[in-house]
Amino acid sequence: GVSGQQHGMVALSEAYEPIRLAKLWCDVEADEEAKEFSKQATEILKKPWNIPAGFTCPKILWMKKKELSLFDQTKWFCL
Repeated sequence: GVSGQQHGMVALSEAYEPIRLAKLWCDVEADEEAKEFSKQATEILKKPWNIPAGFTCPKILWMKKKELSLFDQTKWFCL
């Protein structure tokens, strides 16, 4: 069989070690951050944009806001 994973966020240290558990595509905890990205994208691009909470950028912003100490240890973000 075939399987896959999309839009998961893996935070890695400079030594490529995981900083925290991965946030998977189905994790929508970053809903407020997704709305923030969507609003900014709409203003910049002058057309409506809806960035889902499951995408990686909102998750990175969520981590910066909610887990700052872990965010500060992160050197790389992988999908």
